[in-house]
Amino acid sequence: MNINEISLFLKSNKVSSFLRAGAVLLLLTPTFFTCKDPEGLYREYLVPGGLQYPAKIMDAEAHPGDNRIEITWRNGVNPSVTKARIFWNNYADSAEVAIDKDVDFVSKELKPMEENIYSFMIHTYDAAGNASMPVEVIGEVYGDAYISSLSNRILKDAVYDPDETNLKLEWYGAVNKTETGVEISYTGLDNAVRSIFMPPSKTDTTLSDFKVSESLFYKTAYKPDTMAIDLFYAPDVEMNFDILVTGVTLDKYSIDIPAGVGAVTLTASVEPANAINKDVTWSWVSVPAGNTTMVELTPGEGGTVSIRAYSVGQAKVIATSNNGVEASCTVNVTAPEFPLDITGYVLNNTQFPFDHGASVHASLSLGWYVINEWEANAEAKRNGNVLWSSSSNYVLIMWAGDLLPTATMTNGKLYQTVMLGIGKYKFEADVSANTAAASPAYTSYLVANIGSDLPDVSDIETALSKSASVDYNASRAIISIEFTLSSVENVSLGFLTNVPAGHLLDGIIVYNVKLTQLE
Repeated sequence: MNINEISLFLKSNKVSSFLRAGAVLLLLTPTFFTCKDPEGLYREYLVPGGLQYPAKIMDAEAHPGDNRIEITWRNGVNPSVTKARIFWNNYADSAEVAIDKDVDFVSKELKPMEENIYSFMIHTYDAAGNASMPVEVIGEVYGDAYISSLSNRILKDAVYDPDETNLKLEWYGAVNKTETGVEISYTGLDNAVRSIFMPPSKTDTTLSDFKVSESLFYKTAYKPDTMAIDLFYAPDVEMNFDILVTGVTLDKYSIDIPAGVGAVTLTASVEPANAINKDVTWSWVSVPAGNTTMVELTPGEGGTVSIRAYSVGQAKVIATSNNGVEASCTVNVTAPEFPLDITGYVLNNTQFPFDHGASVHASLSLGWYVINEWEANAEAKRNGNVLWSSSSNYVLIMWAGDLLPTATMTNGKLYQTVMLGIGKYKFEADVSANTAAASPAYTSYLVANIGSDLPDVSDIETALSKSASVDYNASRAIISIEFTLSSVENVSLGFLTNVPAGHLLDGIIVYNVKLTQLE
């Protein structure tokens, strides 16, 4: 056995490099050999036939990760290799890898691993347990210590455009060569969370449909090694771009208003003037709580609200910003002087020429239109008979007007629904008949009914108030009804009619209406 064989033996039996070097030095020292039998000193270590070494791995690489690492190598062509084992921590720890001869590359993920730099020794084995010569690969595992050293890209400027609802971000350059970009998360106007990734080469970003009342988050991503299998992130940064309201002011802080009479307008403004969301919501409470004061609020444009009151007492009207800042106005509701014409305060589109909408259809010289502010049920609209035009004088009309002798109208209804306070009221209408036939008789009513609809003719007795059947043999006349409310109610005011067959073009024509509070 020569010196090369001894060296090979020492290596295959995992003798340390230090001991191998010592053994070689001893062999080279003259006093180590004797005159009797120099080979007798190591003959007992000889292996008959020599040692067998499976093929070692090739092109080994270590891919760093977050408390993990992936070891890869190119699979050899030696069919005798059945497995491999990866050793680290001076052979104290190891992991076995089964070898599939049909794959080109072998990989093994080691986790969890402590953050450190490791020397991995890899041996292959054949079925007899013979080990290959080791292959060493150095790899680093990253973890909390590395993450704590990461810093975020610096944001240079941010500008929100409320008209375009976008946020423009300007950044300084990448932190270093290991930065892979910045991950940005924000909430869109549809309340969906969106994310974009800005590469390291970019220094500007525009976020479309940005909901400014919600926070923006960003974090910078790093890849410490080009072969790393994980991205590492600096801590999340939260940013708010909403300029919040700090104060709400009103143009009035005390209002006196008669019950049941027209509306008073109150206007709110917010501070600072450059607040992103200047909207306010309106609400009211009675003072003291639980009294009978009823207030109706109708919000308008530019922070305004229309206030109407329906019963004597006191209320507080409150303007509240989107972030909860409030201002309030005291509303003193006084008793009005009666009788009081409240037509223009509670009803709309009350006299001819009546305001109308789109044309429904034309019949002969008559124009049929949708009437604005009035509710007409399907029966009233069945033939388009909602508004009649004759020489540009527009009047309300409900009639059986499809030009057929069999034309009928059953429970035709035309009305408005309003909120009224405690008191006594008179509802009047200037009407006339359009009678083409005297019989059979038919009925029409002027009606007041609690709720958002009129009753059918068969249930007319359940109405709050009704006129006697309108006599269509009479000329144009004023008809009226009176009713009393003991509480604030929604009341429907209007016209109800049945027109049987045989009354072609018969029905009711309305020129104007009037509502008076008597007490």
